[in-house]
Amino acid sequence: MKFVIVVALFSVAIAAPTMNKETVAIVSLDNEVNIDGSDIHDVEYADGTKIQEQQNEKYIGTKPEDIGIASKGSYSYNFPETIITVNWVTDEKTKVVHAYIQISYPVLQNLCRSMSCTTPDDGQ
Repeated sequence: MKFVIVVALFSVAIAAPTMNKETVAIVSLDNEVNIDGSDIHDVEYADGTKIQEQQNEKYIGTKPEDIGIASKGSYSYNFPETIITVNWVTDEKTKVVHAYIQISYPVLQNLCRSMSCTTPDDGQ
């Protein structure tokens, strides 16, 4: 749980708005809502930011109105010299089941070298 909180705080810190408040155009938008209550949302912006989410309704009780929503998705955005991707999965009670941040490999190599650790390409 602490890891998820740290990941969330890190994501918020990186995604904090800058002073430049230009409007970014939407390149593609796809919203699909199905009769069974599931839906899929995909958005791509001109600056390379992408957001994807899938949601499914699941029963969490014995009554027809006892419905929760399980979701999974990701968003990615350009950061200097890399693309950062955040992925998540939640269960029907909106509890985070899985979340991680993916950073491109060249950035990871540079970070490891600055911290004196090794990467698989270092031959060790």
